[in-house]
Amino acid sequence: TTTKTVSATPRISTRLPKSVDDEMPRLTGTNDLAYEIPAANLRHHVQGADKGWLAISSLPKDLREQGWVYLQTDTELVARCQVKGVGFRDKRWTHENAENTADAGPGPTLELEGDHWQFLSIDLGPEGEVETTGYRYVITDGDSVRVALSEVHVEASDSELPEDD
Repeated sequence: TTTKTVSATPRISTRLPKSVDDEMPRLTGTNDLAYEIPAANLRHHVQGADKGWLAISSLPKDLREQGWVYLQTDTELVARCQVKGVGFRDKRWTHENAENTADAGPGPTLELEGDHWQFLSIDLGPEGEVETTGYRYVITDGDSVRVALSEVHVEASDSELPEDD
């Protein structure tokens, strides 16, 4: 006979929902998130009908539960709102410049405390211009916010390795 082992700790889903009926993944990271938008779209995001969510295409794995999402224009963080969790919307909008914003179709979202946007002005400097693959994470520490730089792993070349004695 074969015995199946069941883990005492349930596995946390990292799969994004494909419908409103799917299980929503939990956020388990340790950082906050900078979400880039065109400056012309700021008013829509903080005062428009869709101010309570942002479209996502992948799970922001480093975003902490009840963390902050900052809206970023150029290198500046201009507003922030607290995250409620991951959700699903039948209709989502792209976040391109105002003239090109279009229906992105159904998909996953970050659900926000949309009535609680806070305006601010934090310049990330050169770190805010660095090209990122995926999301730009930030660390909020009291009143200061800084970019959470990923660790860069560089492999030593043969000439940099210590010689054997």
